[in-house]
Amino acid sequence: MAQLLMRRPHLRDLPTVPPLPAGYRIREYVAPDDLPALNATLQEAFAEPWDESRTRRELLDVPGVKAIYVIDHAGQVVGTTSSKIVPDLFPGSGYVH
Repeated sequence: MAQLLMRRPHLRDLPTVPPLPAGYRIREYVAPDDLPALNATLQEAFAEPWDESRTRRELLDVPGVKAIYVIDHAGQVVGTTSSKIVPDLFPGSGYVH
């Protein structure tokens, strides 16, 4: 599967992030409270099975994952992103997943 790769030489002068729609907020992942909703979000996003062991193996227990964030709406996780270091693929760069 092809991936879109965008590179930015620095993090200076980043644009202001617009506010999220009413009722939505971005926050850090909270273990273990968010785990069931995170699994469900990943399964829906990727249309393949995500259970606790896969989420731990591919996201939570990965040394290169520096931060995990969730988008919640009225207390329900509806999206996720993470920042990751993958030096073999992206030397000297971070990766947003």
